[in-house]
Amino acid sequence: MINFWLASRPKPGADRDMFDFEWGVIHVALMLTTPSVMAGFAKYSQHRAVDDVPDSCFPYGRHEKGWYSIANHVMPDVHALEAIFGGEDYPRRMQPHSFGDKEFVIELTSVVTDHSFGPGMKPGHGVKVVNFVAPAEGVDRDTFEHVGRGEYSARIAELAGEGEDLRRYVQNTQLPLDAAMFKGTLFEAGGVQTYSGIEELWFPDREAARRFRERREADQKCRELESSIIDAGRSFSMTVVERVVWDYTGPDTLPRPAVETPGSVEAGTLATERNWGQWNTEIPAKDGVLT
Repeated sequence: MINFWLASRPKPGADRDMFDFEWGVIHVALMLTTPSVMAGFAKYSQHRAVDDVPDSCFPYGRHEKGWYSIANHVMPDVHALEAIFGGEDYPRRMQPHSFGDKEFVIELTSVVTDHSFGPGMKPGHGVKVVNFVAPAEGVDRDTFEHVGRGEYSARIAELAGEGEDLRRYVQNTQLPLDAAMFKGTLFEAGGVQTYSGIEELWFPDREAARRFRERREADQKCRELESSIIDAGRSFSMTVVERVVWDYTGPDTLPRPAVETPGSVEAGTLATERNWGQWNTEIPAKDGVLT
């Protein structure tokens, strides 16, 4: 499985409550009734930046563009993404729903480290710190992954201890992603292939996130390993709440979406949709039967 990430924000001057409604309700409804999306994305999560979080919870500081949202899409391989953007139903149904800013951070990654500590975390609870980390000068992808998944993640696990503060740590490493794939889509203005890795850290609350950051910064070995592969000045952090919209990656999953079931109202409604520019076009009939 690989991860397709999008960090974005509402349009300049737009109402954030409306952004949350459109992204959280309308956009999800469109995804659930778009066959290629449901066939391609095995898991879909939304993240929203928490208000009034102190700077001490941001290991790499906030991004100058003030990103508010992170979408994470889990899929089997990049061909699933190509099938979605290159198919018929996504451009027709999803593409016109433009509710956020035209700028994005876009990354494709694979998970190289996944550690849980103590009691773990229930989805949707606590806070999550997501670090988009840029490579240090001269560090290539192989070196970043080797150190990151080895000594660096091991040191994070040591600092986590019994999970009093940090409950889960996931490290993602960048995969190749051709920006040409997004030509003609909402994402073509986004920044692609900027960050060598994405760190995900789950905490029971923001105070636990602050304590762990202090412990991490006070540890000389961790700082040395970090600076050997990460350019802190070009990296940024977000402190967010996570919503797992659907997840078909685990053993206990919900039934498949109704749009995939012939005879369902969702599948029937989809079948009556028209292509753009043809919604009011007369369809010839022969002997009372539509052709």
